[in-house]
Amino acid sequence: MTIFSNDLKDFNASLSVGILYFSVPFFKGTGGKIKQTEEDFIVYEILPNGIPIKDGSELGPSLGGMYTHCVLVKSGIDTFTAIKRISQALKIPEKDIGYAGLKDAKAKTYQRISLWGTNFSQFSSLSISNLQLINPIRQKFGVKIGDLSGNLFDIQIKDINRNPSKFEWNFLIKTLNTSGLLNYFGKQRFGSVRPVLHNIGKYLIQRDYEELIYEYIGKTSPLESSFISQLRQNFLNGSDPKEILFSFPAKYRIEKTLLTGLVKNRSSKQIVSKLPSSFLRLSISAYQSYVFNLVLNSLLDVNHEITTRTELPLPGYGTSSSSFPNVIWNNLITILETDSIALADFKSLDKKLRSKGSMRKAKILITDLKINTINGTNEINVSFSLPRGVYATILTREITKVDN
Repeated sequence: MTIFSNDLKDFNASLSVGILYFSVPFFKGTGGKIKQTEEDFIVYEILPNGIPIKDGSELGPSLGGMYTHCVLVKSGIDTFTAIKRISQALKIPEKDIGYAGLKDAKAKTYQRISLWGTNFSQFSSLSISNLQLINPIRQKFGVKIGDLSGNLFDIQIKDINRNPSKFEWNFLIKTLNTSGLLNYFGKQRFGSVRPVLHNIGKYLIQRDYEELIYEYIGKTSPLESSFISQLRQNFLNGSDPKEILFSFPAKYRIEKTLLTGLVKNRSSKQIVSKLPSSFLRLSISAYQSYVFNLVLNSLLDVNHEITTRTELPLPGYGTSSSSFPNVIWNNLITILETDSIALADFKSLDKKLRSKGSMRKAKILITDLKINTINGTNEINVSFSLPRGVYATILTREITKVDN
């Protein structure tokens, strides 16, 4: 078991998940904060036809079928929590609710979902905290992961400490429009409050289940309450797992599952096997995302030319040296070897967790960035659209030049 350092001084979540460089380093940032309220960060899912969802009319007319499509408007909760609440309220299985992509918790978001076999009458009296379902229509097919072209963002940046000149703003916008934005995976990919998912994925691939358990229960974050941080520290200090189990609030489901296994003296492998497959898959994907960030950094370290045509690996058992230049391949293998992981390890996982791997663009052109100063305030409004899987917080980081 590793004894983790829980020193919270100089904590930087971006650095901890491999976000090191800026796309436009010569633009001096504004400073400021995002996501002070959910209304400061609004996300509109863009349908495959390129139309952003705003009031639900974008879904079109009912065409008949067993699926109800509607717009999920949520605020202050993540997509998984929203799906769970809808499932409980409508008394339908979670697997019968389809969605195209995950949306931020600390935001107000609009996205299309599908529900199999529900009636419109079920929506009329529906009351669920932090979410609404609007404009139901009938369709023949359900919504699947990836059934979107991207997201449109409308973001307030508050408490800025400088307002750049028009020349500076134009320089930033032109650079992002011509050279592109470094396509890092944002902190949310690894856990916004406590970025540990990539480490969980690493231990899962390594089959180091004991480290996985101690990392997930014991690793602290300065963004958590002192009460939760103290529980985690007590666990690492050897306190009775049963006492800690009952002290964790109900929403800490993963911690409570792990602690329950420890209380019942199960083996570390048996304990991990009780975790939801969706959580385990997400953790492996987070590790792949972390490796992507590190490979991107390795190219920037040596000033290797990166364009919007450059693709980098999300490693898996199907990742091949023939798909990449030697510099990318060699850096990938070096990073994996540092973690004692081979590409074949992604195939030797449980069948439900295996990953063949894929590729992701290293840079993304930003073509519709708009920045408006709000007169008489120290706030600015920014709006832009991004392809699916690209993180808005990576772009706001370019504007503020701080770890938001």
